[in-house]
Amino acid sequence: MEEEMLNFQLSRSVLLYSSVVIKWFRKDEVLRDRAIQLRQAYLDGQLTIYVPDLLVYEIANVLRYKPDLDRAQVQKALERPVRYADKN
Repeated sequence: MEEEMLNFQLSRSVLLYSSVVIKWFRKDEVLRDRAIQLRQAYLDGQLTIYVPDLLVYEIANVLRYKPDLDRAQVQKALERPVRYADKN
């Protein structure tokens, strides 16, 4: 029984929320390495990423209160998830 539980395949698609996508742009985020792995799997064509319709607004709301990011960095971060989502 235990062996059966270990023999499963990970999903080929994920729904990402802003809490994961934010980690792509902020180096000091907890579990950033796992978020980067998801992004890389997507870029390598191994994973399909779905995002909520309001993702860009959620990211904008979070990033605007981060003192370590200037306006240009926030704008760049807002452009990236849209391009990633449009790839598929």
